[in-house]
Amino acid sequence: MMTRWIGLWLVVLVSHTLAFDGFHSVTPNIVTLGDPITYRVQMTLEPDETISSSIDTRYVGDNITIRDHQVSTEVQGNQSIITHEFSLALFQKGLATIPTRSIVIQTPTSQMTATLPSLQLFCQSVFATANQQINAAPNTPPQVITIDWAPYVKKGFIWALLVGIGIILVQLIRRRFFNKSAQSADVDVYVDPAEDALSRLATLKESSLLDSQQLQAYYLEFTDILKHYFGAIYDQHIAEMTTHETLTYTKRRLDSETQKRLKKILDLSDLVKFAMFIPDPTIHDDIFQKAVDIIHRTNPKDFAEQVAQPGDSNE
Repeated sequence: MMTRWIGLWLVVLVSHTLAFDGFHSVTPNIVTLGDPITYRVQMTLEPDETISSSIDTRYVGDNITIRDHQVSTEVQGNQSIITHEFSLALFQKGLATIPTRSIVIQTPTSQMTATLPSLQLFCQSVFATANQQINAAPNTPPQVITIDWAPYVKKGFIWALLVGIGIILVQLIRRRFFNKSAQSADVDVYVDPAEDALSRLATLKESSLLDSQQLQAYYLEFTDILKHYFGAIYDQHIAEMTTHETLTYTKRRLDSETQKRLKKILDLSDLVKFAMFIPDPTIHDDIFQKAVDIIHRTNPKDFAEQVAQPGDSNE
C-alpha cells in the first residue's frame, strides 16, 4: 500500500505541464434508417504536443458503418485544432453505441492518455409516430475538464514534497499501530456442515409452518437445508440444481440406501412445492427423520470417527 502512495506522489512530483482539451460528438443522435450522421473528434494541442495514438477509421461501434472520413487542422495562436469528421450510417434499428475513445498526447518529456466517454445513438422506425419516439436528450458534446499543471509545478513543488513526506509518515504510523489489530480481524469461523444442517432442521421443525399449513414454504426450506449440506461437503453449488441434477450428482457418491432416502425426500418435496400435494401429517415426521439419518450417514466427521475407533478383536 505504501509503495502505491509513494508512486502516486512521484507521479505528481514529476508531472509535466500537460493538459488535454478535446471532445467527440455525434449529430444527430436520434435518426431513422438512411439519415446522415456526423461523428466528430476534435483536439486542441499545444506547440510541443503530438498525438501518438491513431484515430481508428475502421471501427466506431456495433451496427455502424463509415461512409467518409476527413481530417482538418486549424491554427489559433500557438495552438493547433485537429478535427476528424466521419460520415456514419446505421443499418439496424435500435440503440447503437460509439465506444469510449482513448487518445495519447505526447511531449518530448512525458505523455498522458485522455479518455472520451461513450456516445449513444438511437435509430427508430421510419413509421414511428411522435408518441413512439424515444425520449432522448440532444447529444451535446460532453464537458471536458482541462487541467494546466504549470502553476502547480512552478509554485507548488514544495507543497508536493511536503505532501509526499506526510503520506509516508502516515503510512509508517499506520503500519506501526494498526497492523496487529488488522491481522486479528476478519478471521473466518469454520461451521461444521452437519451441525449447521441439523440446527436448521431443528429450527424448521419448531416453526409454525406445518401447523399453519404453509407446506410449500416448509418443504422449500427443507430441501434448501439438504442441498446446502451436500454442497458444503462436496464443495459444489448444489443449491441451484434441480432435483434430477442433484440426484444424478449424488448417485456416484452415496450408497444405494442413502440415495433411495434422498430421492424419496426430494420427490415428495417437489410434489408439495409444485403440484400442491398435501401429504398425510405422519409423513412429515418420517421425512424429517430420514433427513437427519442421511446427514449422520454422510457426515465426513462422523465417518472419520468411526474409522478411528478400534475394531472388535477376535482373541
